[in-house]
Amino acid sequence: MEYKPTSQSIRKRCIKVISAIFLLLPITASAHLISITATKPFPATVAAFSSTSATFTVTNMTTKVSVTVIDQSSFPSGLSISSSTCGNLLAPGQSCTIQLVLNAESTGKTISTALKEWAKPSADAVQYPINITVTSGIPSLTLVPVNSSKLPALRDPVVAKNASNWLIVSGSLIAFHDFTNVFNSDIYVYNPVTTQIDSVNISSTNLPVAVQNQLASSDPEFLQDGDTLYIIGGFYNVPNTATFITLNTITAINVPGMIRAVMNHETNLAPYVNYNTSIPEFQVTGGQLGKIGNYFYLAYGQRCEGFYCGTLQAYTNTIYQFSADPSLSSITIVNSVRHNALDGSGWRRRDYSLAPFKLGNTDTLFALGGPFTPGNFALVWTNGINFNSNLQSNDNFINQQANQYLSPHLSMYSANSNTSYVASFSGLSNLYWGANGLVFDNTTPYGNVMDLISADASGNVQEYANLQPLCSGQPLASCLYMGLSAEFIQAPSQNYDNRFILQLDQLPQTTPTLVGYIYGGLLSPSQTIFGTNQSYVTNQVYAVYVVPTGSNTVSWKNITNLYPGN
Repeated sequence: MEYKPTSQSIRKRCIKVISAIFLLLPITASAHLISITATKPFPATVAAFSSTSATFTVTNMTTKVSVTVIDQSSFPSGLSISSSTCGNLLAPGQSCTIQLVLNAESTGKTISTALKEWAKPSADAVQYPINITVTSGIPSLTLVPVNSSKLPALRDPVVAKNASNWLIVSGSLIAFHDFTNVFNSDIYVYNPVTTQIDSVNISSTNLPVAVQNQLASSDPEFLQDGDTLYIIGGFYNVPNTATFITLNTITAINVPGMIRAVMNHETNLAPYVNYNTSIPEFQVTGGQLGKIGNYFYLAYGQRCEGFYCGTLQAYTNTIYQFSADPSLSSITIVNSVRHNALDGSGWRRRDYSLAPFKLGNTDTLFALGGPFTPGNFALVWTNGINFNSNLQSNDNFINQQANQYLSPHLSMYSANSNTSYVASFSGLSNLYWGANGLVFDNTTPYGNVMDLISADASGNVQEYANLQPLCSGQPLASCLYMGLSAEFIQAPSQNYDNRFILQLDQLPQTTPTLVGYIYGGLLSPSQTIFGTNQSYVTNQVYAVYVVPTGSNTVSWKNITNLYPGN
């Protein structure tokens, strides 16, 4: 006889099924059998062509039922599971781990996906959302003009800082290659936030004559080390004469003390200064001063005597390594390396930029561009030189395409990617933006390129030109060429190391941060260096903002080895 279930038996079976389902579920009916947590989440932004990983923990949330975690994820290209302990039976409360790896492929891309895990035997699926923006990975820089009407117009100023105040000495008030006796004769203190400015005339102070002459010279070598501003040499025009000489003075200025005194309009400034005139190797102008570890490095430059070096011009072709302290009581030249002017090394250079730099884990100094190759058809050097504390150098570190004369520059470093950068802001350049794109001209006219040079831990060196020309805020058609002989001044920040290298990893990664200012230098209405449309000094200040990861669109053009160099 056929069995027909009664309504009572049907009810009993339903109760058993419902009970079994509830046994599989946690205490709350709406909760999932498993949970996913990010032990190590992905960052919100990553750089293109970089690799990063994330770790997730999957936990059995039930109290009575064992489950097996099964992956149901479907990831876009570049994202995958690198390792997993899931897939086996998990007792109640037990966990397994899943590691994902992302090999970022391109810029301007947002990865929006999820880690999807299923708890067997039920159909309980859990998702963990993943949203990552892939950026260019190259820092972007923006210049914003700020009010600077109270500042003097100077080119080649010597600037040191303490907190928000700038100490300004030296510099010239005249155009490029104008040798009229119009050098800066004052000591200034300026605050770019409040725009307060104070000054003391150098001749009214009790500073020694040797120091007064140096503070009224142009093109000395200088470096701020902690609270001390060191100044070496300089090109000095003896007042009321046509006599031009190169000084051999080294001066050490206590920056906080000098700033306080000038703000109080004091003339007793001698207590804040030490000096020495006994070292012939310091008779240099147009070189640069750097520091690695405990030693200073006086690199390249020249001795120039007479009107436009008419009496004597002698390049040093040398890097001097020396020790000194703020008292200047003991100065020792511990090492030096010299190259022959005709050996093609490029050590016969002046009026260039020297940037603190990290190459892998080694502190170095990086010499960019500079005039001149020897001979009757002299050109600027394009072989950037990198040297370390042992004066071991790579004289062909890069074939530099743009900004070969002295211009403001900013050193940056990312420890996460072990990559160093040097940005330079226009000036005289073999490469510039024209109406139809980049133009090459090795006569080195006024340019409008923001240049960025990078080097990673493997020694891969790249150079980029910013796609937006630098034209002092003007459209390209009415460009005012800027940057030559201007100075970059760091903003008060804990994000610089003791060598004034900006630590990119310490900044907000996707929003602009004020990192410093560009002050002074020359503006020119024409790319022609000489002629009727002469350049002129400016007091303009630009605030410089950095976004470490760049933006979602590439704002740089790779110009590495675009044209042959010297």
